[in-house]
Amino acid sequence: MKCMRKVALEFDETKIKREPSGSSKGGQFTSKNGGSSTQRGKQEKPTYETSFQKRGISGDNLLDQMDKIDVFKNSGATVNNDGTVVVFHHTNKNSGDTINKTGNIRGAEDGVFFTTKEDGVAKDFGDSIISANIPIELLEIDDDFGDELHLRIPTDKIGQNVDISKFLNKKQKSVDRETISRKVIEKYPQLGEEFVAQQIEESIGLRENAGMANKELQNNLNENLEGVIISGRVKEIESMVGKLARQPENFNTVADLHDVSGVRVTADNLNGINSSLEYIRNNYNVVEEKDNVEDHRDGYRGYHAIIEDESGVKSEIQIRTKTQDTWAKYVHERVYKPSNHKVKQYVENNKELITNYIIGMSDYFHNNEKGISIDKPNCPETLEIELGCM
Repeated sequence: MKCMRKVALEFDETKIKREPSGSSKGGQFTSKNGGSSTQRGKQEKPTYETSFQKRGISGDNLLDQMDKIDVFKNSGATVNNDGTVVVFHHTNKNSGDTINKTGNIRGAEDGVFFTTKEDGVAKDFGDSIISANIPIELLEIDDDFGDELHLRIPTDKIGQNVDISKFLNKKQKSVDRETISRKVIEKYPQLGEEFVAQQIEESIGLRENAGMANKELQNNLNENLEGVIISGRVKEIESMVGKLARQPENFNTVADLHDVSGVRVTADNLNGINSSLEYIRNNYNVVEEKDNVEDHRDGYRGYHAIIEDESGVKSEIQIRTKTQDTWAKYVHERVYKPSNHKVKQYVENNKELITNYIIGMSDYFHNNEKGISIDKPNCPETLEIELGCM
């Protein structure tokens, strides 16, 4: 492929254009033993046509897909009997965890990219490997390395979201209750073992419901909001139970939490926040709102809306601009969660300097978004060395 991009996106399968590949070799398909594909017995492609027809593929398009199977298999791809292709997507651990949890991949280019070889030329693009069985009609060849294909699911626009949840090959991980309990109690001994055990059990069911609500919410926002990037997550059990210790005045049990399902809407500008918020208010049951756009919270800016669906599942929607998102990620990754002990000590010893800088940058970004020109805050030399500047 032109380059194996570390890219991905989430998608609405019904919107993918399924154009003929243009590589039809004719209407007769012959197996290696010389038999026609219409023959039964030791047939190489026993269920392809039936599976394609079930997916609404017929006529010339069906013939094209059958030819694609030959092309894919000749280049070393594994094609399942239902016409799906075993593909791999290499990414970093955080992105891999997100894809496995939500089934969603977001891309910065015009498609989601895969390879047919797990340890092929794309292996350097990340240690986390996502495996999926993708219907061949959704895939286009981006590059052919002889024994390895680089493929993509094309999309209509950059940043489009692709849902591959029903195609993922992932082992269902059982909940390690003992490990979660030990970690929570080590950190928050005041909760007690019995209470923690109860909350872990309750969290398992809550996360299952939140996962379904989260996926549906992301899909709907992707369908109806323009010029935004949608992402989401379901809160981990350890974090859910831990929040009861961190905010005992607000939450008694995990059932009280309103952010087990969380979705972020990243807009281009302040107008994008307003239009997104208008859609959410008009189409969801908004039970709580918090505006930190104009009046920041320790520099953080964004708009939060908590919605509740018909089944009683609450989701927190964070709406912020790209610059607000840049600010928030910088502070979270470098100030709140330092990468090593040395950086952690620097943060501890320079709180005032760091606070002045990050709040100054928050004001700088916000004024720029409103069309007001102010001087960019100076980034102290020591901060630039230890944390880097925005």
